[in-house]
Amino acid sequence: MVKINRKITQVNRTIRNNKSNRFIVIHYVGAESTAYNNALYFEKEYRGASAHYFVDENSIWQVVEDKDNAWHVGGAKIYYNEARNDNSIGIEMCCKKRDGKWYIEPLTIKNTIELTKMLCKKYGINPKSNVTTHYLTTHKICPEPFVRNPKLWEDFLKEVNMADIPEVSLKEKEEKIKEYYSFDDNTIQFFEFYRYNTALIDKLYNRAKNAEK
Repeated sequence: MVKINRKITQVNRTIRNNKSNRFIVIHYVGAESTAYNNALYFEKEYRGASAHYFVDENSIWQVVEDKDNAWHVGGAKIYYNEARNDNSIGIEMCCKKRDGKWYIEPLTIKNTIELTKMLCKKYGINPKSNVTTHYLTTHKICPEPFVRNPKLWEDFLKEVNMADIPEVSLKEKEEKIKEYYSFDDNTIQFFEFYRYNTALIDKLYNRAKNAEK
């Protein structure tokens, strides 16, 4: 994977202390530019939007810390899955236009796939269910080339799903949570019956696991 460069914005993000990264949402920039130019664009001036990473055929630039919210899927009124700003990492692919149509360079897609695999492994994100697009989250036409040609998204997911990411069972997550937080069995049982049990257990597990890094 190409090196991840950093130009962290102090403006276009929401600082978080206990964010659980459960989803990765794939976007496209929607204008001809480079990953570095996007990093500059979001660095110091308020834009009302952002993403964690921008990717082109030569580089990756991180603009928002993984632990903080980027503003990439939070504004829509209707959602089609559970991805939100406060539980996801947003990746923007740079694009180009030819004959009036947007397209994404194959190397940009390759770099995005490698970044997605790395983030799935780092945060225990299930690539088969929790890697999604802006379109599949809010029905915004983004990334437009993938919406226009769904096979591009199918091929993207096939590559991501080849990542060697071990599945972690609920029991394993609960044991990790008990060890890290010194919870007893009664507390874990409460989590199992809590209304948002899956989201809460994932959040506590990811926090415990990431504390070791």
